Amino acid sequence: MTDILFVDRDETIRDKKQGTYPGVREFLTRERGKERGLHIVTNSSIEGRYLVADIEELLDGYFGDEDFGADTYYILPDGTLKRIKDDYATRLSQSSEEKQREYGRRRDDITKRFETHKRSRRKLIKSGMSREDYERIENELQEETNTFYDHWQELIHRETGEPFDKSTMYKNPIRRINKKDILLARKLISPDYESQRTVMIGTYGDSLDLKSDPETPLIWISDEQENGNWEPVTIMLDHLYSDPERKPYEIFDEMYAQVTENTITFGNIAYELRKTKDNVRAIFTPSHLSAPPQADL
Repeated sequence: MTDILFVDRDETIRDKKQGTYPGVREFLTRERGKERGLHIVTNSSIEGRYLVADIEELLDGYFGDEDFGADTYYILPDGTLKRIKDDYATRLSQSSEEKQREYGRRRDDITKRFETHKRSRRKLIKSGMSREDYERIENELQEETNTFYDHWQELIHRETGEPFDKSTMYKNPIRRINKKDILLARKLISPDYESQRTVMIGTYGDSLDLKSDPETPLIWISDEQENGNWEPVTIMLDHLYSDPERKPYEIFDEMYAQVTENTITFGNIAYELRKTKDNVRAIFTPSHLSAPPQADL
């Protein structure tokens, strides 16, 4: 199995104004030394990658907002994901100039006939046309319009000329829209994503995004990490990855079954564990601040 650690960026390893939190570089260096792949996952633009330039060489990957757009990828037979726009474009955009001129003429003709029909509604009905016939003609024009645009805007493979098969489009099977689709990130790292053992480090917003992949537990950082104490995170990560035959979410479930009042202790450090009805698994590191109430997770 492959161990992967997803790390949120802003308010997790860095402050938007002050930069990288104390101890982050040392923490990530230790994790990399344990052969855990390190991947930043943020809902900010990938253009902001320069903000982690001080730890760039420690990272195995960086996922930004542009990587998680809906209807962005399709799945090849071997499970590999590719961006649709890299291989497909509309029939119109790939047509010759003459074909594009023909498209323009037909578009203008259909539009003119449709608009004329709509403007002439009263006149046509007064002249004896029944409402049923008027609506029938309108529906026929609408169908002609839809067929016309569907044809010219259809996605066609740039090399083979084959139409795009919508059944191959990637869709998260659990949650349709995700600012950070962790399951997608896993698949982009490797088609063999099921062999990955994954954990994420983040904050409140990441607990919502992990509905996209309940098999990835979240370690929710506190003010202690912001001030440079990453030991509680290190200890919990070592435990979640402790059994090479099991995944971190399975270790979490084992802990969760043993907790008293949602609290478990390792190395004199008390952690709070929560599991939602969506199977989001969250571990709160100790803080002088209380964890958010259950309803807010």
